[in-house]
Amino acid sequence: MTTGSGNAVRSVTAIGLCACAFVLDGFAEDAVRIYFPTNDTVYLQPTNVPLAIQIQVSVTNDFNAAIDIYDGTNFLGSTNLKQHDVLTWSNVAFGEHALVAIHRASAGNATSSVVSIRVDYGGWAIVPPGSVWAYRDGGVDLGTEWRGTNVDVSFWPQGPAKIGFGDDDVVTTVDWQNPSNGEVYPTYYFRRPFIVADPTVCSNVAVRLRRDDGAIVYLNGEELVRDNMPETGVDYRTYASAQVLDENEFVQYWVNRSRLRQGVNYLAVEVHNSNPQSHDIGFDLALVASIPVPAPSLDVRRSVDNALVSWPTGYGGYRLQTATAADPSDLGWGDVTNQLTPLQGRLTHTNRISGTTRFFRLRLD
Repeated sequence: MTTGSGNAVRSVTAIGLCACAFVLDGFAEDAVRIYFPTNDTVYLQPTNVPLAIQIQVSVTNDFNAAIDIYDGTNFLGSTNLKQHDVLTWSNVAFGEHALVAIHRASAGNATSSVVSIRVDYGGWAIVPPGSVWAYRDGGVDLGTEWRGTNVDVSFWPQGPAKIGFGDDDVVTTVDWQNPSNGEVYPTYYFRRPFIVADPTVCSNVAVRLRRDDGAIVYLNGEELVRDNMPETGVDYRTYASAQVLDENEFVQYWVNRSRLRQGVNYLAVEVHNSNPQSHDIGFDLALVASIPVPAPSLDVRRSVDNALVSWPTGYGGYRLQTATAADPSDLGWGDVTNQLTPLQGRLTHTNRISGTTRFFRLRLD
């Protein structure tokens, strides 16, 4: 995990759980298969948001037969693809989980491969997923003033996320089709205020964005995140750069907490479809603070006559220090002042090897 702004990390938050049939080009790959979540998915759960997980299953035949879903040996429930039953796995525990599906077909039971997932602590949700947003749809041109802080949205419709159309998990449906030509409107606008009593207590702030297909997020009138969108020239007629393959997942962007204001803050988001014939869009967003991030570890290795000291890039606020003795107190430690070089995803300090033993540490400001 990195803490540099603009580095996206795949993550998923609180969503429902169901089982759905899935066939590719007229045939299925396995007798029974869990195809969502994918193997090694990490769920980062905000501590003040209940967690449920979506599971999607495909089978090759006998859609009337029950499909039993387990977490290890713990039975989660049964579903039937033909009847479109919905099964909710609530209060998912932190830690490792091993999901497996068993298809109780007439020709005999079939067992899927194991899908491993992990649930980690994810901080405090200032704006939880599934929140209510004010929105504008119908192909309107709002220009740029709608992004600001002094904007009257009292006449905008409101509804809880996921907001969009064309997907089974949409909670609030938008006006999406141009009646004059049958094409899908490119752009949809969303706004929500939130309150931060003391921004200085919010550490490791992240935006978790669910978008189909592209989005630009503004905080207090200034751009915060741009995802799957052209770099310039975006207006209400602009389509996203491409269709996204991960439209059900939340992508994570780290945010400098100095962007937050004490008191009322304003989020504004524009979501863009990928093309006039793409018959679905979707939006949800969480703003999460105080996400636990493990401290970086130092790596020391020799390269000819140099000692290379390095740690992963993206850890803001850390300073490299050195001393001639490993004193646990601050005595004798001083900052390394010469330039650090980014090298293969790590910040690297090159230190000339001499007869003097030196120790290194990272100190967080």
